[in-house]
Amino acid sequence: MRSLIFASFALAACSPYSPDLGPTPFFCGSAMPQCPDGYACMNGSGSGAGSALCVRSTGGGTVDTNNLNGMCADDSPVETSTRNDTITTAYSLPDLSTRPNCSFVLSSLAICPMGDKDDYSLVLTSDNKTITADVMYDTWGSPLQGAIANSGGTPIKTLQTGGTNDVSGSASSLPAGQYFIEVFGPASAPGINNYKLTVTMTPCP
Repeated sequence: MRSLIFASFALAACSPYSPDLGPTPFFCGSAMPQCPDGYACMNGSGSGAGSALCVRSTGGGTVDTNNLNGMCADDSPVETSTRNDTITTAYSLPDLSTRPNCSFVLSSLAICPMGDKDDYSLVLTSDNKTITADVMYDTWGSPLQGAIANSGGTPIKTLQTGGTNDVSGSASSLPAGQYFIEVFGPASAPGINNYKLTVTMTPCP
């Protein structure tokens, strides 16, 4: 019996996983099992073997893609009670011509849960302006996407990958009127992430 207890203790001591790993995602292992009990291996924001993340599962063994155990930022001041999921309920950005360097930054934003979409309304008061939108997202979640859309919500410029965890784009020679900045995630899990949005108008003012 003593040898059996010792063997069991040795096996537990050699486990590559700590029993107290917390809610923060971490890289999956290269061998099976890739994640400890209570976690599931999911694609991260990059590509290749080093990008998959172990994320904590719910009690039923499925991954909680709604919030990954509190990882999503609280963007309720921007979402408000009507949310900003459509152009009719879009969050109104200020007149950029009145802002320093004609730029406005919103941080602590989130695409959460999966399938969420954030819309921001921008009104240009003069012709021949360029709108530049930059979305910088966190490393733990899914890569985010975005677009600049016209007054009807039709995209006129898709944001492109410009660097690590960043998509941006510019729509030029725009007439005065209303435009929208749209931010969303992929349709595959986890499909959520936090981000910072920077919108700039040129020439300024």
